[in-house]
Amino acid sequence: MKSHRTWPHLVGGGVCGVLLLAGCASQTKREWLAWFFDGVPTQEAAKAKAAEQVPTAAEPKTNSPVTQVTAKAGAAMVVHVPYGDRQCGECHASRFSQKLKGKLVDLCFACHDDFLAKARFRHAPAESGECTGCHDPHESKEKALLVKPGSQLCFECHEPADIAKAKAHGPMGDGACTACHDPHRGERRFFLKPSADKPPD
Repeated sequence: MKSHRTWPHLVGGGVCGVLLLAGCASQTKREWLAWFFDGVPTQEAAKAKAAEQVPTAAEPKTNSPVTQVTAKAGAAMVVHVPYGDRQCGECHASRFSQKLKGKLVDLCFACHDDFLAKARFRHAPAESGECTGCHDPHESKEKALLVKPGSQLCFECHEPADIAKAKAHGPMGDGACTACHDPHRGERRFFLKPSADKPPD
């Protein structure tokens, strides 16, 4: 019987507590939450964080190349300039939409030179417009906005065991794929660069 009397008191107390918290001012809510939980930010800290996330019209625009390097959370990040300048509408239907304005490859070549137009050989991902298979359109810790370090990215599609069969692949273990191969296109088979003809040091 005693447990039946305790149950309504607990439910009633919980409902009153929820109503009390729901009706309190923001500062009071924070004080209550901070009493129960560690790490609740102060109202000033919450306002400062919100102000950082709201874009302002006065932010300077950059005329730098397609990417820029910025410090973010202690690590250098390569930032795609339209993304860094919050020019979402350059690629997206609006700054509030993830829908692209057109085909991905057309959007990329609107700013980047169409290096495939006259290429004799074309790497399949580049030719089919799968730019984001290798490049992050916003930011990355890797050069050229790569989604992974060079050789790791190559091994997503190319089997290391198959590549190792080629006698010329001594540098493969160093992950130096792009020292000899152009990752987009080429005038020679296997997208070989002129540097591939040089004997290793």
